[in-house]
Parts: sequence; structure tokens; C-alpha cells
Amino acid sequence: MIISPHRLLSILSILCLSIFSRAQKPIVRAELDSMTIFVAGQVGLNVIVVAKAGTNLQLVQLPDSLGEHVEVVSALPRDTIAQGDLVQYMQRYIITSFDTGLHLIPTLPVAIVEDSEDGNVSLPELTLKVVNPFQQIDVDEQSGVAKIFDINNAEDAPFQWSELLIYWPWLVGIIIFLILLAVCVKLYLKYGRRMDNGQKVELKPDEPCEVIALRELERIRTEKLWQHNRVKDYYSELTDTLRRYISARFDINALESTSAELIEALQSSLKDVPSAASDLDYILSQADFVKFAKHEPLPSENDKVISVAVQFVENTTPTTQPTDSTTPENIQSQNQIIGGADNV
Repeated sequence: MIISPHRLLSILSILCLSIFSRAQKPIVRAELDSMTIFVAGQVGLNVIVVAKAGTNLQLVQLPDSLGEHVEVVSALPRDTIAQGDLVQYMQRYIITSFDTGLHLIPTLPVAIVEDSEDGNVSLPELTLKVVNPFQQIDVDEQSGVAKIFDINNAEDAPFQWSELLIYWPWLVGIIIFLILLAVCVKLYLKYGRRMDNGQKVELKPDEPCEVIALRELERIRTEKLWQHNRVKDYYSELTDTLRRYISARFDINALESTSAELIEALQSSLKDVPSAASDLDYILSQADFVKFAKHEPLPSENDKVISVAVQFVENTTPTTQPTDSTTPENIQSQNQIIGGADNV
């Protein structure tokens, strides 16, 4: 049967105490799993306290740091073994160090005996050697002191094509993109210039502002919001339609202007159409009374104001001469051409 070092240490501690069973002070034993570790490596620290049964003993947890260079990583659960009139307490710690060198684990209290005058039971001193696994130490034969060497120069690793395999998705994507770009450029050079030079794209002209305004006014007349207790909405839609028409027709900011400012801005534009200015003044006044003074107009007034708005749009729409072939001038010229051809 193979006995582990931990169990062997426990047996030896119990045998020693059995010889000095009359002694009242507990005995402390401590050992490291290894006296040497690498930097940042971990090693086990076993602390064993053996006391006489019935001793009022209280174990003390070791601090997080054991000196300046050794730290406690974790503490494992305690183990208690009773044998005869002796009791063994075993506590295992995992320690580490991040500094190379020979470090001393100082004497620290691990147990307190409350019934004894000298109540502190302390851990014996231990040493732990921490080495750097990557450090090559060359000792001078004469002086016995380690030699100091310069840092080695960086070495150029040989290039290998296999290293590019991890980038194959990017390479494939770039190749596909370049192919598509070349195809697009070729198609543009073949068809794009021809379309630019030989074909003209005809855009559909926008509707005249008076057509849009008259259509909106007809919609407002048909809905008759004032019959559904929405008189304010009725006049708001009416004035907004006229303001948009005025903005497009006379190139002024009618939507942000007050009624007085709008009438003043249109004086020069409506000087040839006096009735249009009075019609607009009537519409805006009626709308202001409804929206701000909470005026309740009669049904006849609601019908009248929409008719006046239509009349204002029609009076301010510029007249244009017909340019098609059905005008009298064009018809007369065509007849002359036909008559001359017959005489020939």
C-alpha cells in the first residue's frame, strides 16, 4: 500500500504528539508541495495543527499575502482527524508568486488556544524559490556571478505561401469585385455614351399650380367639413391651399406670412387685378375670424368663401396664346400652302 506524503506527515505528527501527550500547547507542521516553482506558477501549502482532544482551539485563516512576494490564491476546505485523545486539523492553501528569487514565508499565526496564556500557535518559516523558465543563466567560473547578455536580435522568419490561405475569402471577394467593376465599365462604354449622345430623356412636366389649386378647392367643396362641425379645419385647408398656390405663382413665402403681410406683399402683383386683391382679403378675414375669434359663419358664407377662392385662382392665372395647329392663323397659312400646291 502506497502512503501519500500528506498522510505520512499526518501520521508522523500524531506519533510525535503521542510521545508528548501531556503537553498542552499544540504542534504545528507545514510543508510545500515543491520548494521551487516557475513565475506565476502555483504550489500547495499544507498547514497541520495537532492538539489534545478537548483543547479550546480556534484556527486562523492565513492572510492574502505571505510576505512581500508570495500571495494566497485560494484556501481549500479544512480536514479534521480524531485519533485517541488527539485531534489533527489540516488546512491546505494554494499560493503563487510573480517575482523571481528566493522568498521567505514568514512566521504567521494559524491557531489560537483560548485557555492558554501563550495562545498563539504560529506557522514555521518556509522558503520558496521562484524561477523564470525562459531565462538562461550562465555563471562566470571565476567569480561565480551570473553573466549579463544583451537582448538577442529579432530573426526574420522565412515567408511561406501557406500563410496566405487564411485570407482566401478576402482574396476571392476582391477578385469578384474587380470582375464586376470591369463589366460595368465595359457596358457603360458600349451603351452609356450612345444613350447620352443619341437619346434624350423626356421628363414629364409638373402640373401647373392653378390646376393643383383648383383640384384641391373642389375636394374641399365636396367634403364640406363645416357640415361635420369642423369649420376650423374647413377654413384651414382652404387658406393653406391658397397660400401654396400664391407661393408657387408669385414666388413669395406665403405659408409663413400673416394675412396682413401677405396682402401687402401682393399689392404690386395684383395691381392689374383689383378684384383678386379684394377677394383674397375677404377669404383671409373670414378665416381669421373663424380660427382666432371663434366666429360661426352661416352655411351661405361657407359656400361663398370657396367660390371666391376659385374665382381668385382663375383671375390670377395668366392667359397664354394657343400654339397648336388649330388656331385661325395656322389654318389660314395651311390653306394657302394647299392652294398653291393645287395650282402647280
